[in-house]
Amino acid sequence: MDTKDQIAKLKEEAATHDREAFESFERCDTDGFLSQWASGINAQEARLKASLIEQGGTILTIGPVTEDGSPTTHRRVETRYGFRYIVLPDGEPDGEVVQWLTADPVHLATVRKHGYTLGVYKTEATVRVVGRDVMAVRPVIVPKETTLTPDNSELLAIVEEGATKVAEAYELRAALEEEEQA
Repeated sequence: MDTKDQIAKLKEEAATHDREAFESFERCDTDGFLSQWASGINAQEARLKASLIEQGGTILTIGPVTEDGSPTTHRRVETRYGFRYIVLPDGEPDGEVVQWLTADPVHLATVRKHGYTLGVYKTEATVRVVGRDVMAVRPVIVPKETTLTPDNSELLAIVEEGATKVAEAYELRAALEEEEQA
């Protein structure tokens, strides 16, 4: 199936889920809430999958880079202290942890004091439905692989030497996204 057919199929699937949610609402009072909610989530997921295919099936994400500019093997994980990057040995997604880094520090110095900086990676993406409870469930675009390695991702850019705020990494990613869409 070619890309245009995939996109058309996913958009039709989204429309079907929207129609099912509306029909469920018309048939019942409040008892149909769950099926209406599920149809709405499924419609959002199908639309997001179509959008991802239209964008080329990739995502730009921020991750740690060594001070000398080499890409790292890393994973972003949620801990009880917030999100962290786990830096692993090069090319070993199941290796021993080399370094734990704060994933969203305010200042780059927090990452640099451990011998790393931040960069923008390009990798294949997928759509997953995520959330902690029913009220917070939503489809999102995420990297296809949970651990990024030099084999499954491409380092596109590194935050400039003089940068001090992590926000500059997000600005760099936004600029690269605009370039790709142009």
